[in-house]
Amino acid sequence: SNVRVLTVNLLANLGYDTIGAADGKAEIQVLQQMPDIDLLFTDVGLPSGMSGVDIAREAVRMIPDVEILFTSGYAEVVLARHGEIDIKFELIHKPFRKGDLTQKLRAAMG
Repeated sequence: SNVRVLTVNLLANLGYDTIGAADGKAEIQVLQQMPDIDLLFTDVGLPSGMSGVDIAREAVRMIPDVEILFTSGYAEVVLARHGEIDIKFELIHKPFRKGDLTQKLRAAMG
C-alpha cells in the first residue's frame, strides 16, 4: 500500500535498515529469515486474517528481545478487542508525523 511504502521510505530516511511486508504472512516470513531484527513496526489491523497483535506475539516467540511498535487509526478499539496483550509494546496513532515516529522509535528501542 502507499502508506507502507511511505513509512518504509520515512524509516530509511531516519537511518533505519527497513524491510517492508505486504501482509501478516509476509511479515512472519521476514521474521523467520532475519532473526536479528530489532523492532517490528506493524499496523494493528491487517489484511489476510492475521492481526498485528497475532504477528507481534509470533515475533516475540521467535525473537524474544524484539521490540514492538504498533500503529492504528483506531487502536484503542482494536486493542481492547484483543483483551490483555501479554507483550511489551509502544503505540503510535495514525496519521503520524516524522517527529512522532522518531520519538516512538526511540522509546521502543530504549
